[in-house]
Amino acid sequence: MTQVRNPRKPREAEARADGYVTLQEAADYYQVSTDSLRRYIAQGAVPAVRLPGRAIRIKRSDLDKLARRIPTYRGSL
Repeated sequence: MTQVRNPRKPREAEARADGYVTLQEAADYYQVSTDSLRRYIAQGAVPAVRLPGRAIRIKRSDLDKLARRIPTYRGSL
């Protein structure tokens, strides 16, 4: 039996090793929507890497920089 290899797997493993996360992982961690992250990417506020198959990966350190710039609101005054 011949085993078929998925050419995307090495790229995904390499991206994770370099500190990249998926769009959904980033949205969950930073408590924002994936649509918001897509807007930040489109505006150039967050650099992102597009892998084959339309998968998007974002470097965690770039997200940390963005999180420091976004004001947070803790309830009403």
